[in-house]
Amino acid sequence: MTTIAGSLQAALPKPRYTGEDEEAPARAQQRGVRVVGPGQLDETQLVLKRSGPPPYGQRSGWRPRAQEDFGDGGAFPEIPIAQYPLDMGKKGATTSNALAIQVDSEGKVKYDAIARQGHGENRIVHTSFKDLIPLRQRAETGEIDLSRPDKESVAATTERTKNALAKLVSGAVAAQKPKNVNVGQQREATYVRYTPANQMGDNSKKQDRIIKVVGKQQDPMEPA
Repeated sequence: MTTIAGSLQAALPKPRYTGEDEEAPARAQQRGVRVVGPGQLDETQLVLKRSGPPPYGQRSGWRPRAQEDFGDGGAFPEIPIAQYPLDMGKKGATTSNALAIQVDSEGKVKYDAIARQGHGENRIVHTSFKDLIPLRQRAETGEIDLSRPDKESVAATTERTKNALAKLVSGAVAAQKPKNVNVGQQREATYVRYTPANQMGDNSKKQDRIIKVVGKQQDPMEPA
């Protein structure tokens, strides 16, 4: 058999195309998962990204770094590192109480920002040497009239203060009153005196009774 194959190969001419340089057709290409380098990726190729931890027995040296590594689960107690699944327990951005340096028109540092820290904008804080000088001795204040006001000024100021306080009190009282409640007219209760007779076949003498008749109470929450 070997002699026949050898004589047949010797009698036939050598093949012109060996097929080593030809590409296999698409239907004959190898199917399945192929490991390729980053330079061999094409835009038309689909790349599957696996999320979650590797299977047990293959976690030697593996550490969870991103949220995808936890795979919708919790931390791994066998891995002794800080883990924050779903960012639980992770400290966020902290605010600092440090004051920014401020300067005045002359370029000098305004250290009064330290004294104003923690106070409102409407609070007056004296932080300069000028605040120690009395108002009468300041050059920019001019003349200050400290005379006692007359009775007309006092009466006008008192009236304005009274009206302002009355407006505040009336507003607070009006806010506490219920609105859109129709209480109706309150009728006085009436009393009816009667003597029961022939109740359940009982013909014995009965004492007089008094009934108090009142109007039906209207529910303020009942829709109209």
